[in-house]
Amino acid sequence: MYALKRTESTQFDIGEYSFYVTPFPAMKSAGIAADVAKVIGPALGGFISLVGGNGTEEANADNLLAGIDSQKAVSVIGEALSSLNGDEMERIISRLLLDNNNVSVSGPYTDFKAVRMNREAFDEVFCCEAQNIFVLCWDVINLNYKSFFKNIALQFGNQTESTESLTTSAMESLT
Repeated sequence: MYALKRTESTQFDIGEYSFYVTPFPAMKSAGIAADVAKVIGPALGGFISLVGGNGTEEANADNLLAGIDSQKAVSVIGEALSSLNGDEMERIISRLLLDNNNVSVSGPYTDFKAVRMNREAFDEVFCCEAQNIFVLCWDVINLNYKSFFKNIALQFGNQTESTESLTTSAMESLT
């Protein structure tokens, strides 16, 4: 029998909590992509440098984004956050982590039982640990949009390789 992708959860361990995330429904994913693009778009250049991607088969690996340090990704995304106001940021976080009932959490607050993330659990789990909100947001974005970013990385990798080749050829005549 076919396992439904929508029902398979992925575990992310952040701090003293484990988060279980299921993918967004396809239509919701398309809508949320606009909010994600608003955050990622301004930092895409920095993000691409983290992803790498040189246009090779290695760049086609399913775990292309898995090798990115989420702390570095959060730093790059943090630069993009300066263009958002607090209300917009709260809306994006809510769409990623709360509105779609796609995140469950397990840890000290839940007596180590997985419970659906709601506003109360969110506030307790992330109290004094706000940086972990962005780490989890990154993980949710990675889970839902990995193939999109992989394709972008491959495209930019090919362009970077071509540019390096042209630059090297042009510079050789100067030496």
